[in-house]
Amino acid sequence: LNQCSFASEAVAGLPTIVALPPPAASKFLAGRAPALEAELKKITMLPIVTVTAFFSPETSSVPGFGCLFPKREGYRALGVLANDRIFPNRSMDSLAETWLFGGALDSDILRLSDREILDLLIEERTKMHGVRPRLLHSKVTRWEGAIPHYDIHLENALENLATMEFREGNFRLFGNYLGELGLGTILSKAAELPKEFP
Repeated sequence: LNQCSFASEAVAGLPTIVALPPPAASKFLAGRAPALEAELKKITMLPIVTVTAFFSPETSSVPGFGCLFPKREGYRALGVLANDRIFPNRSMDSLAETWLFGGALDSDILRLSDREILDLLIEERTKMHGVRPRLLHSKVTRWEGAIPHYDIHLENALENLATMEFREGNFRLFGNYLGELGLGTILSKAAELPKEFP
């Protein structure tokens, strides 16, 4: 690791790992790696709204770590994570869930107020369980460019990026937009990354 630069600015002569989302990586590489910069600009980032919600303990819950909602089921939410089942001691006296909204087909979600988003969550949770829950606490968070759009443009960009990383200033890109999804995979990739430098 001593041979690589993880700093916020590239060090001349050292391999540099660029662990930034595509828009920030593109700006970082401006003037340093024009071809990489151009490919990164092709990647579209999608908005996500997350709502972490705590419900009274008698409320029915998701029987598992969470679920995704296919559009044909009529939900606006993308899915829900059952935090209190995933993480030990996340919630001692209530049910904790994180609801996900937005994505490629619902960028308008960002325009809704917190109250409108919470009303939507309650409506969809009631539809899911058949019982209106009692909300104890909630936190709405908006992410304007949270995740890459996994479309044909990203696929093409990834093919090009794979062949050009070391040709312009010895840069190496790192992030889940490169196809490595999930924390375990990302950590494994991070451990192996320095070995990939010539």
